[in-house]
Amino acid sequence: MNRMRKSEYAGFKSQSAMEYLMTYGWAILVIAIVLVALYEIGIFNPYYFTLKASPGSCQAVRNSQGANFVGQCLSAIPKYVLGLAGSSSAVQGNGFGTLNNRAQPFTISIWVDPTSSSGIVVDELSRGGAWHDSWIELVNGNAYIRMWSLPCISVGQVPTDQWSNIIMTYDGSTYTGYVDGVQGGSRSGTRSVPGGANQMFYSLGASDSTNCGSGAKYNGMLSNFQFYNISMTAGQVHTLYMEGIGGVPISAQYILGWWPLNGDANDYSGNSDNDQTNGPINYIGYWYNGYTQP
Repeated sequence: MNRMRKSEYAGFKSQSAMEYLMTYGWAILVIAIVLVALYEIGIFNPYYFTLKASPGSCQAVRNSQGANFVGQCLSAIPKYVLGLAGSSSAVQGNGFGTLNNRAQPFTISIWVDPTSSSGIVVDELSRGGAWHDSWIELVNGNAYIRMWSLPCISVGQVPTDQWSNIIMTYDGSTYTGYVDGVQGGSRSGTRSVPGGANQMFYSLGASDSTNCGSGAKYNGMLSNFQFYNISMTAGQVHTLYMEGIGGVPISAQYILGWWPLNGDANDYSGNSDNDQTNGPINYIGYWYNGYTQP
């Protein structure tokens, strides 16, 4: 029997390997493309398999005895989040009379996942729009807070394509900003208000010429917009952040407006301040990439 030389054996192995790749390479390529596509839509994200809160599953109820939450209030992550197109979309409520008071304390909390590094997240408007200024704004990847006619202050970095929590507090004499539960900046000052019978509106995603450096409309996803009529302490801010993107307000008594943005723009604080949408919006189901539970 003739023995195969080493060089011939090596050539035979190389030929077999090439034939294998030629035969099955296309299948391997297709599988790789499918896996990448599944990864991109978040199939391999653990939150894909997590319990999700349906729209309106938890809400505050108010009566003569006070206020409390009812429903499935287990801090489950939302089933949907709001997506704004940036160029022509915004969300706005019916307004608060209580905020037309320069000494009125408040706290705002909102989760953001921006596509663009610049744009206004929360904007203050009076009825008719004569009074307007940005309150929470992204400028080149940094979050800024301000109130008229006080200076803008930077409170921390907010990356694109990643979920972050921005909280702004005001106690009547000092305004403070937090990103992901960490205080990033604070400044003394008393805000100005238009006075009279003006309702104050707080729009999500609107553009404004009175701004901290961008003024553009917000482009990206938003979730769990909460507005309180108290100024939270640093400890309360940390507690609220640690609840995560699906967190229920830490107080039914002091919540002024609560828009989970989980499939609709309704107010679930019990105050029925449902939002109005302007321009194209989208409620997104596969939003989990870029989110990590605190």
